[in-house]
Amino acid sequence: MNNDKFQELRDKTFDYEDNQEHFVGSHFDAFFENMEEEVMMQIPDMLGKGVVVEPYYSNNEDMTDDEKWRKGYIMTYPKEILEEGIGLIVGVVEEENELQLISMFPHLNYGQKYELELSKVYVWDNGHEAHIEVDLGFTSLSFYDIYYDLNRKYYFQGKKYIFQILGIAYEAIYRVEKEIIVNMNHEETKRTISLVGMSSFIKIEGWDRDDCFFSGIVQKVKEIDIFISNEKGWICTTRVLRESEEDNIYDMDILVTKKTWKENDIPKIGDDIEGRVWMQGKIVL
Repeated sequence: MNNDKFQELRDKTFDYEDNQEHFVGSHFDAFFENMEEEVMMQIPDMLGKGVVVEPYYSNNEDMTDDEKWRKGYIMTYPKEILEEGIGLIVGVVEEENELQLISMFPHLNYGQKYELELSKVYVWDNGHEAHIEVDLGFTSLSFYDIYYDLNRKYYFQGKKYIFQILGIAYEAIYRVEKEIIVNMNHEETKRTISLVGMSSFIKIEGWDRDDCFFSGIVQKVKEIDIFISNEKGWICTTRVLRESEEDNIYDMDILVTKKTWKENDIPKIGDDIEGRVWMQGKIVL
């Protein structure tokens, strides 16, 4: 591929016009009561003991960097790569020959793996973070790429990759029937609409690209001990999307922590649940 064609494909892949406001602090709400005390005060220790992350994705092609990209590193604390922890995005300030903390995020090595076609990479204003949009066939999905700085040189629109995607719930409850107003014969009438068993996965209006409302039936439950917050959680594999009863069915792993689960009983297979969730992911092959 000649340089012009190569750059044209890159230009189609990456969108640098990021007009969204990003609420990264809310990503820690599932784990900590007081982020200031439990996370922010530990930043010097994190930077001193963090481990620099190596890329997951490798390719025999010698891909060049894009001139729009900014040099940076991703570190993980307190465990090694492939474990849960807090990711630290560190940018290189070339003019001053120093490193600058750009952002941070919680990450856990759970999530379903899917082979999906990449549609777009939405790069944040800071140049070191991005949302990945993938094609699900009948709809699309956006998630926060936890290792964007490491693997961006391999991203091309229209190419398929294997992504590991995890939802981290801001809150989750049993689904409840809702009473809505409908217009019947030109009169507004309240009707109770039953959505029991329905799969839904919808972007939340006014929130970030990676924030969604979900509902569905729990297919599997795995209880875990969450290292970074010393509390229990449950990976609830939930049927959130289906085009039909047989085609394009997506079961997604959603982490529900004790803090975000609003019910007295623990989640179990067959539960009909709903909530709001932050989607994170990474390329694995």
